[in-house]
Amino acid sequence: MEEIVFAYISHHSIPLDSNFWCSTPCFIPADKISQAVSITPAKSPQVSPLFNYPQAYLDPEISPYQTNEVEESELQEEEESPDSPPYAVQVGSTKFYGGLVTFGHELHPARICRVLNACVRNDGTVVLPAWTRRYDEMLSFHCGIHKLEFSLEDTEAPPTLRNQDLFGSEPAPVAVHKFITDFAPQLVALDMLSGERSLSKTCHSRIGRSCDSFPLLNAKIRPAVFVHPEIQKQARKTSWIQQFMSLIPTDNYAHKIRRIPQEYRADENSESVQCFRSIVLTRSPRTKFAINPETLRALKIFEKNGVNKIPKTARERVKGKGCNVNVMFVNRKKMPRHSTELGVEGYITNIGHLRKEIKKRVQKFKGLAVKINAVTLDGKRLKFQIDAMQKADILVAGSGPALANMIFLRSNSTVMELMPFGYYPKTYENMARYVADVKYDSYIAHPDQKTFLYCLSRVAPRGSGNFTAAERVITRYKRAASKYRRSDSTHSYTLHNLAPELNFVSPCATVQRLNTTAEHFATAIVRNARLQCGIGLA
Repeated sequence: MEEIVFAYISHHSIPLDSNFWCSTPCFIPADKISQAVSITPAKSPQVSPLFNYPQAYLDPEISPYQTNEVEESELQEEEESPDSPPYAVQVGSTKFYGGLVTFGHELHPARICRVLNACVRNDGTVVLPAWTRRYDEMLSFHCGIHKLEFSLEDTEAPPTLRNQDLFGSEPAPVAVHKFITDFAPQLVALDMLSGERSLSKTCHSRIGRSCDSFPLLNAKIRPAVFVHPEIQKQARKTSWIQQFMSLIPTDNYAHKIRRIPQEYRADENSESVQCFRSIVLTRSPRTKFAINPETLRALKIFEKNGVNKIPKTARERVKGKGCNVNVMFVNRKKMPRHSTELGVEGYITNIGHLRKEIKKRVQKFKGLAVKINAVTLDGKRLKFQIDAMQKADILVAGSGPALANMIFLRSNSTVMELMPFGYYPKTYENMARYVADVKYDSYIAHPDQKTFLYCLSRVAPRGSGNFTAAERVITRYKRAASKYRRSDSTHSYTLHNLAPELNFVSPCATVQRLNTTAEHFATAIVRNARLQCGIGLA
């Protein structure tokens, strides 16, 4: 058989030919690279990728390999507004540009900051007039601005201002779990500044703290956000992220949220900046700040889209003589036997057996009734996914983007993540803790040595630059799998914290099929059902 050499691509999306499409990070045959015709194509072929990892990176359950055919009304929505005149205050005969307004509300423990006449670079650096340096600590800590630069001239008008109010300074990430955690602060800020809440505010200009000098505060917000170009290319009616952003209420704003394509580039040395009439920021979970549960439950995006975040009461659970718990398994579609893809992230192999074992164990506890459903969200509209989550008391899913839907669970629901052997990042645990306000539990699947080794043989074949490193990983993985079979040891070798040069291993770790000892996993699921009902606990 002819040996194919693969190359790892860490940036951009590269169209290769009519039978091959790669949205990075991914691995492609090295002989295909020269066939790349464009870095940012207008459309992407609707064909299967080499393997399913990029889908998990981009969007849960919706193929990113669909073109974004924007309707005429959406094109009109995206038309650029006239440039905005810069905000300035007069001090004697001199104009000073820029200003800062901070807002507070009892539901949101951090400040929401609106910085006037602000610019932003591709690496997320917020560029402000030099005089605002006096508010450095407030901007960095309370406003959550991670990168600050005070290089604009105080008395010179800033570059051309877009007549928009940018929420956040970095593009919404392509990976859905990162989108949920990183976009959460913008979601809160969009809600708080919608005009439906009574906010306290403090103004800071070059001449003092009077808000009378800020006429912009009387104008309607013109919301905009940065999004990664890959998100912008996805169809708005099928992309999870695009659909989520469309749910955000904008009734009291000047227009719907504008989505501006912007790619984060940490090594960018360009002097070019984009400037806006204001940039709105607040603190995020990355600074160990969790969304207040009361804030989360009060968000208009949930209220206006039928999402109930209020904890379910004991009375709601009681039907007849028992306490009812709905267990929802979310699984991926099974890979076709002769598929050329390397695997699918989050596929649970033994749900049928788990059903039987759960029913057996429930019978031991009087007054406990468990209803079991299994669904796949592949290709489903977001409305369907929301409805499914609202019915679930316990969500059981393999590690993967489907778990991002925990944001739509009621607040005292439980997420149970089934993790592939050796790969245990705290991605979804942190989402449950900091953002979704749900309980979290995890369980580790058996090693799937066959899939893991097959995947590595494809991404690091003999003769490739990564082959020697892959051989060392394989040796340690086999040793760990053998130890697990002897003693149930799950952490003798972990794959989620390897050195950067071994990042090609992670995709192969995540596509392991998720198989468990059904009796043990069923016991863990029933234990969480008992916790919700307070039944049979010593």
